[in-house]
Amino acid sequence: MALIAALVGLGWAGWTLSGQIRASFAWKRAMDALEKQDFEKAQTELDFTRTVWKDSALVYLESSRVARHLGQFDKAHQLLDECRHLQGEENTLQVERALIMAQEGNLSQVEGFLERMANPKGPFRAEILKTITPLYFGMFDMAKANQVSRFWTEVESNSAEAFQWRALILDRIGSKVETDAAFTRSLELDPNRVDVLIYLASRKLRFHEPDEAMDLIRRATLLKPDHIDLPLLKARALLEQGKEEEARIFLEAHVTKDPHPAIFRELGRLELKAEKNNLALIYLKKAVTAYPMDQSVWFSLAQAQDHLGQKTEAAFSRSRLKSIEGDLDNMKNITQQIVLKPNDPAPRIEAAKVMAKNGVGIEACRWAMSALRLNPNSPEALTILKENQASMNEANQYRSILEFLR
Repeated sequence: MALIAALVGLGWAGWTLSGQIRASFAWKRAMDALEKQDFEKAQTELDFTRTVWKDSALVYLESSRVARHLGQFDKAHQLLDECRHLQGEENTLQVERALIMAQEGNLSQVEGFLERMANPKGPFRAEILKTITPLYFGMFDMAKANQVSRFWTEVESNSAEAFQWRALILDRIGSKVETDAAFTRSLELDPNRVDVLIYLASRKLRFHEPDEAMDLIRRATLLKPDHIDLPLLKARALLEQGKEEEARIFLEAHVTKDPHPAIFRELGRLELKAEKNNLALIYLKKAVTAYPMDQSVWFSLAQAQDHLGQKTEAAFSRSRLKSIEGDLDNMKNITQQIVLKPNDPAPRIEAAKVMAKNGVGIEACRWAMSALRLNPNSPEALTILKENQASMNEANQYRSILEFLR
């Protein structure tokens, strides 16, 4: 009996030791995943680690941070509660709780506290700056976004993500030289950041530099050949290079496999230029459904309708074009007001109304949500969000980094 008990004891000790070793490796894999911003992988590894290291406040803290980055805010709060139960450091817990609240849309409630805790001599500065930079950008508070992104790149001078956000913010502000420098630094730190290559390619086309854009497109294609933006960017680059027929052949081959409305938009213009008006009309009608505020699509559509003798339809398209031009002028004034009064939800609500009026539900929702971050009880913003929320998941919306950030 004593021998049996000893063997059982050895078996239990071996199983426990095996669990500790597995947890150690899982923890290391989680930390490696966090370095690569692979939060899903990190969460999987941390979920296992917690089953073994049940008394580690640090494991629960890191698990909460990962849940926050994944937008799992309820889970993040629960894990922080467990961390506090395990005697986690109080200041750290308060900062993490505030960061969750900020990402939940309540930045204004915790902004002052986070500013104090982000002091240069404190241990929380990098994590706070990393979290609030995208929030200020999303709220269109470019003054604060510019400031905190600069601080972030100073604190984490070897972070490709920090310089990517810095470049996006500088591009929105309109600082070309600084934008190029920040994008270049981001790629120096991580040459495989596909979204940076994609955005840079779009930017090169904006400044009519198709050869440089094509080089970036080739690099992105090697890394992620199925990226949603690549077909459209390649077609635009070919058109800028004067290779219209090659662009047409490429788009026609691609649209049968992946019929994004952005592809129809480009094909419609090409077919109109080639005087294939019936085909152009088909493509442009599909495009205008997804892009109801795109002036160029309405202009091309009116042309196609004119060429086909559809005078009534063409008159309606030109009327819509004129209305859109007025609304876009209004949006310029509204966005100026947002820059001047970043903490006032009123101009954001006006922007949401303009978008909703023109059938751009996804943009109406974005502006309404940015207003709700400033005033969570705004009835107008809540109504706009309720009336347009279905558009957030509509299949005909061309969702990409370019559409969200440009």
